[in-house]
Amino acid sequence: MTTYATHNFGMLRLTGPDAIKFLQGYTTCDLAPVTAGGASIGAICNLKGRMVTSFRVALFETDVLLRMHRALVPETIAFLSKYIVFSKAEMHDASEQWLVGGLTTTNVQRDAVKPMDTGLEVGLGGDRAELWSRRPIEAEEDADAWHRLDIYAGLAWISPETAGEYLPQMFAYDALGAVDFEKGCYLGQEIVARAHFRGTIKRRIYRAGSSAEVPLGAPLSDGNREIGQVVASAPAATGQGSELLIVGPAETTGRLSAETAAGTTTVTVSRSVHND
Repeated sequence: MTTYATHNFGMLRLTGPDAIKFLQGYTTCDLAPVTAGGASIGAICNLKGRMVTSFRVALFETDVLLRMHRALVPETIAFLSKYIVFSKAEMHDASEQWLVGGLTTTNVQRDAVKPMDTGLEVGLGGDRAELWSRRPIEAEEDADAWHRLDIYAGLAWISPETAGEYLPQMFAYDALGAVDFEKGCYLGQEIVARAHFRGTIKRRIYRAGSSAEVPLGAPLSDGNREIGQVVASAPAATGQGSELLIVGPAETTGRLSAETAAGTTTVTVSRSVHND
């Protein structure tokens, strides 16, 4: 069993008798499994179906907790504030009260939630879980190591650099169970569903790597024009280069170029994520 630090994770907390009912009208995922004591990945979209944030959600007692990029917690509260006024629910930035860590262990059931003295253990499946704790987490491995594991799993989270740019399917969230096409309406649902049923997803997420550091949000070109963006980046375990997730046109292969502070860097695309 190994614990990991994480970085850039924060917590949005919803309280009140209408919290789940309100949230159900704005999330791509169905919250029924969450009310039954489980967890889920999901996203909140704008009217154009583009994700303004993505999250992992679970209940703690009567509170609804959404773990997302820390910088997007106040942004999401501001985005939803105009819709929540007629609901018996309130939103709070609980990033100071809730800390997030990672855990590798054995036989972790995906989306299973295990109460702990300090908070929750949220199962990711395989050998990984997230720790949501109201006390400091003693980490044995650094945040970059945990971030690499997300990248190896093909899992990118919406960040300030990518907010408002991508349909959920462009992050393969449909393959990850983060989009329920059977649930009722939610903000942006018509656009997301139309793209799904018409098969018109023109951009996909891919694993990639580079021999030099390439930051999150870096634009990518094929030598002639900009065609994609880095949506997740972590230092390679070797200490040289970056492990990446990128979004680019369908059937992206080979080598692309990224403009960084150090100059032009080659990014090698290895394979698509969850789409093969």
